Amino acid sequence: MIGAAAFLSWRQRSIRRRDQRLRDRERICTAIQKIGSLDFDEMDIKLEGRELHDVKISLDKLRPAIEEKVGQLAWQADHDSLTNLLNANAFRMQSEHLLTTCSDLPQRGYLIYFDVNHFKRINDTLGHHAGDQVLVAIADRLRIASMTFAESRLQEVLADGDREALDMKLARLGGDEFVVFVPGDIGHAAIEKFVQRLQRLIYEPCAVGIQTLRISVSIGIAAAADNDNSFDRLLAAADSAMYAAKSVGGNTYRFFSEDMKSNADRVLEKEIEIRSAVAKNEFELYFQPQLNLRTGRIDTVEALIRWNHPEKGLVLPNDFIGFAETHGLIDEIGDWVITEAAKIAARWRDQGFDFKISLNISPKQLQRVELIPLIRASLAYHGVSPEQIEIEITEAAIMRDEGHSFDRLESLRKDGVKIALDDFGTGYSNISQLMMLPMDRLKLDRSLINDISMDQRKWVIASGMINLAKELGFLVVAEGVETRDQYDLLAEAGCDFIQGFFLSRPLPEQEMLSFVGKGAYIRDLALHSADSHARLASGWA
Repeated sequence: MIGAAAFLSWRQRSIRRRDQRLRDRERICTAIQKIGSLDFDEMDIKLEGRELHDVKISLDKLRPAIEEKVGQLAWQADHDSLTNLLNANAFRMQSEHLLTTCSDLPQRGYLIYFDVNHFKRINDTLGHHAGDQVLVAIADRLRIASMTFAESRLQEVLADGDREALDMKLARLGGDEFVVFVPGDIGHAAIEKFVQRLQRLIYEPCAVGIQTLRISVSIGIAAAADNDNSFDRLLAAADSAMYAAKSVGGNTYRFFSEDMKSNADRVLEKEIEIRSAVAKNEFELYFQPQLNLRTGRIDTVEALIRWNHPEKGLVLPNDFIGFAETHGLIDEIGDWVITEAAKIAARWRDQGFDFKISLNISPKQLQRVELIPLIRASLAYHGVSPEQIEIEITEAAIMRDEGHSFDRLESLRKDGVKIALDDFGTGYSNISQLMMLPMDRLKLDRSLINDISMDQRKWVIASGMINLAKELGFLVVAEGVETRDQYDLLAEAGCDFIQGFFLSRPLPEQEMLSFVGKGAYIRDLALHSADSHARLASGWA
């Protein structure tokens, strides 16, 4: 028999060997995780002998999957998810590179900017899925026209040895806007021929469901004729030329000319102002509180951006957000809003306030693969719980890129972020679509709230939508509540939250915190009004 001392010695050796194996396994796993570049020379962990052999075997197995995943992420970061064309950021970077490459040429290239005539009508009448089919068809026809044009120039380019002249860049900026950069010393006539062919291709019959459509576009063209033409100036010039084409009825094209220069200069000046505003922190978040009608508490505030312009004073979002979306600046503003909101949420938590901040996310932001990592990183950096943040998105934004939008929103919900459907009642969802949306709250559009105290038909529609939303399991927020009568009726209908000037206008941070401190006023508002009971009981007497 083995002695007790020998047994204990053997047991201790076994435990040490087991612990060593666990430590070795942990070191190997850590090493694999740290090799982001798959380069052994950059490792900060020393491995020898069997350990190194095991790591190499593991990497050989993992390498194809890692490289494939990295490639997929890189591709997604540069491309529009609907059309698979370049996105705005990638188009900018690659076009700027080509402008620099062609700087010694008399003509550095052309930028072509176009959008779809009456695209909103297609969305409104046939739905956003039909609109997406049109955009995909246009992207496909743009590729065909570009390939044909490149082939026609092949012999000329090979003779000159300038292969980059065939490297045309095609992108969807967002919505129904597309751009093309054609590099190299190309004649006016050749570009005009390309644009005419592109128009003809796009105008060919397009099958959308059971419908056959004819799609027309308005095109603006700007030449990069000298080194003074930066990418921003070139894009502004093409944009001005496109609007000149629209001004004569659309379905045509215009080259940029000097008489359009003043408008292009204004566009460029505003782009520079907005970028400068982000860099100089001239934007500020105002907050409009939402009253919980069940508890009488403010537990959510909507963040609304304002611009403290150094010359114009306080500028409202209607005067710059649309421009930012059209000219590829909305990502910079949106990123600032997300990081600033996370910082403020952390400050409020430390001051003892526990309400959520609701953020508006634009359709273009929702299409970005970087959106979710940015939100997660901002919350983690400031130590903010995802439950402190709500994302507001419109129905149109979701339907524009349905598959990816659903996945991104569902991923945020799993993190704990709340999702609200904004402007509900102005879109075109059917009931089955509504049931599938990854949402927590529905925000009734103010157009549904107007005149409900004076027009019974409007009240029937509004109350019916409240009942429908609640039957589907959503909480309901009424926007644009401006009168006591509206408040009373919405409370009687079972609305969960109200937001509007009746409660408070949007306020700067400190004013909003002072307002929330007036607890007695808010609790009084949450009491149901006897007047609304009487009105409903009398059948709108």
